[in-house]
Amino acid sequence: MSNHEGHRESVASADARRGVRLDERYHVQNHLLSTRGSEANYAIQREGTESVTLWRMRFSLGGDAVARFLRRMQTLAGMNLPTPKIRDFGIDDTGRPFVITDFFEGKPIFSGAVSAEEAQRRFLEAVRVLALLHSEDIALGDVGEQSFVITGNGRVLVQGMLGAFDSEAGGGTTMMPAPQTLAYLAPEQRSGGGAIPASDIFALGLIGYQLFTKRSLTKDPGPILYPDEAVALAPAPSTFHPSVPQWLDGVLAKCLSAHPEARYGDATLLLQAIEEAMRTGRSPDGVGRWAQRTLMVRPDTRAVLQSQAAAAASAVMSRGGAPAIRSMETFEESMAGEGVSRSARLFAYCSAGLLLGLVAVGIWILLAS
Repeated sequence: MSNHEGHRESVASADARRGVRLDERYHVQNHLLSTRGSEANYAIQREGTESVTLWRMRFSLGGDAVARFLRRMQTLAGMNLPTPKIRDFGIDDTGRPFVITDFFEGKPIFSGAVSAEEAQRRFLEAVRVLALLHSEDIALGDVGEQSFVITGNGRVLVQGMLGAFDSEAGGGTTMMPAPQTLAYLAPEQRSGGGAIPASDIFALGLIGYQLFTKRSLTKDPGPILYPDEAVALAPAPSTFHPSVPQWLDGVLAKCLSAHPEARYGDATLLLQAIEEAMRTGRSPDGVGRWAQRTLMVRPDTRAVLQSQAAAAASAVMSRGGAPAIRSMETFEESMAGEGVSRSARLFAYCSAGLLLGLVAVGIWILLAS
């Protein structure tokens, strides 16, 4: 076949993917889930009665955006990605992009009693999936909690890869995005910019925080207006459990930087940073306030806690009995301000109490003699 014939065939194939009447091919059933830019429904083929998942953007596209979407899906269909098999894709008769995949009902990536070790495994698998996409210059742009699911044997699959075309949305919007998906919107996207790999990195940072801590970075479901402030106010991930990996605070703080140029440029760079930290046992350098607030949350920092308790006891001795209560209050306030975990505080209180008791016994012995 000549190049000219091949070009005619590709154009004809692209034309055949436009104006598709989905109701003639599928019985669309119940709604399954939503990402920020698209929604998924359970559907049954009219011929063959096979179950499939129908993904559709919540708005129509036109012009160059349609061509870019079709090229994007052609690339994805040819990649060996951990995702439900892509059966078909195109533009329906309302102008909305769609993707048909094998039906798959997995569990959310946050589901189950997730240990720190299992959270690390899941997070790394999600990072590796995005690294494959970013290596093909594909940014998802609407990564969120529904983007990754767990199979029965524990594999992490990515789904809903239609992409983010917010700035090119046409008419016919059918629904607003689910509120819980808006928190994953990167600041540059909120300002009207297009999706870039660093936008996916921001969303991965939020997923990683919730995966390891079992809580959202913010209480509100909407967009995070001031990421640097949210990071500064939220407890560091390592304060939740001593088994949280050493690299986490620094890596997630960098992922969640307000400015895209301050984040990892893509998931490949993020993966390299994590693997290097795991290999060397050292956390990445210069990555925000969380890295500065982990001094007293590790088992190997008990000596630091003991020295602070000793300093508090020394202050009590030098000032007499009356300031003792105030000294302990100051010690408690300083530790709370550092974001120290409850278990670390309890250890410090016990250490301080023991030291005060020993001091009292020593004074009593001196007086008695």
